[in-house]
Parts: sequence; C-alpha cells; structure tokens
Amino acid sequence: MNHNDCTEPIELVLHWFYGLPPGHREQLARTYWAVAGDDVNDMFLPGERAVDKFEADLLQPDFPIRKMARLFQVRAMIDFIFDYANNPEAFSLAEAFSFETHVGRADAVVISFNDKQWERDIRNWRTLWANQLSSDVLDAWLREMTVNEGL
Repeated sequence: MNHNDCTEPIELVLHWFYGLPPGHREQLARTYWAVAGDDVNDMFLPGERAVDKFEADLLQPDFPIRKMARLFQVRAMIDFIFDYANNPEAFSLAEAFSFETHVGRADAVVISFNDKQWERDIRNWRTLWANQLSSDVLDAWLREMTVNEGL
C-alpha cells in the first residue's frame, strides 16, 4: 500500500507504523505506552501486546473530532519520544523503559532512538506530518468527516 491508497489520516499513521522494522515497531509502541498509558501496567506490556494496543487505540470507533484528538495525541507523544531521544543531554527513553520491561528476558534488544537505525524512520515520520498530514490536509479531512456525519 502506498500513501495515496490511504483515505484517513489514521490509516497513514498506521501505514508508517507498520512500515517500521518489527523490533522498532515494538520498541516504539512499548515506549509510547510507558509514556502515554493511563494504566501503570502499560509500562510493562510486551512488544506484541503494545503494538496491538497501539493499533486498537487508533482504530477505536469514535466521533471525528475525537479521532482527530487521538491522532494529535499520538503525534505529540511520538514527537516527544523522538525529540527527547535526539537531545544529547537526555538519557534514552528506550533504555530507561527497557530495563523495567525486559527484566529476566534474555532476548531483549534495545536500540536507542538516537541510533543510526532510527534515522530513516524518524525522517519518514516528520515527512509524513509535513506533507500527507499537514494542518491543511487534516482540516479538510475533519470538515469532510463532520459534513458526512451530519455534525
């Protein structure tokens, strides 16, 4: 699927998310829930469950304005994770949360978000929001959704 096949902003975000290497996808989802989750148990979600929860949260049926709010929350949290990781004075969020969630797991591999492996993924994230999910695009999508829903 390319970006032009996606009709909703949420689909674009999920397309980007599922384009990440599996290890990156799990690490990002785990860190997302550790930072943004409203349940303390979210801090200890294994990778696959964190990915499933991330997708389910984005795809949750709701009113258009609430979908948009959820999308902006995801954007803000992922931007925070990536921006924080690129601050040389800051400790790595990935490393901080990996200790707690991987205690006793020999297969744990933690790649810091500021490592070379993440550069392409972060660049693609920023490009997605600058182009396909710009403010103008999101405004048009929200207007269309509210008209279609009769709001």
